[in-house]
Amino acid sequence: MLSFVDAPNYPNSGELAADIFSRELKEAGFILVNRADLGKIFDEQQLGAAGAIKPEEAAQLGRQLGADILLTGAVSESGQRKETQAAMYSTEMRTWVNPDGSVTQIPETVLVRPEESYVNTVFSCSARLTFVEEGSIAWLGSGSGTAVNGTLQQAAEAAVKKMSKDLFREILKTKTPL
Repeated sequence: MLSFVDAPNYPNSGELAADIFSRELKEAGFILVNRADLGKIFDEQQLGAAGAIKPEEAAQLGRQLGADILLTGAVSESGQRKETQAAMYSTEMRTWVNPDGSVTQIPETVLVRPEESYVNTVFSCSARLTFVEEGSIAWLGSGSGTAVNGTLQQAAEAAVKKMSKDLFREILKTKTPL
């Protein structure tokens, strides 16, 4: 597995996604190649200098590492946004009894929900599995996660877990070992 490409202006977001995906794959029983070994090959061959790796380059890397499949990915969004939810009002009819005994109804605006501000943390990424032998794409997936008033780690966990579940579901559906 290679490190994921960082989101624009968010250094280390790719590393975060790759670490979480590695953990998910290990827990599912996959055997992973050490990413540090991949760095040596990158340096030797100057592959992936721009970040994205083409399927044929992934196949070449995988063969050198003795891997069957290679996972690559990229983070497209990572960060926090302050968001405000507008206050919500409702109009209710108030009934007044006048001194002469007559009844008057007057509309009154009532606050139902006050204005709220919160931090919405977002993380979106995509991944691709490439068969090393053929250089063909075995699987493509993406995931997005949010954490209201939460951390980037929480949003990334949600995004990557969605992707890994999709991958595992696809493997079980096809019953084809990758």
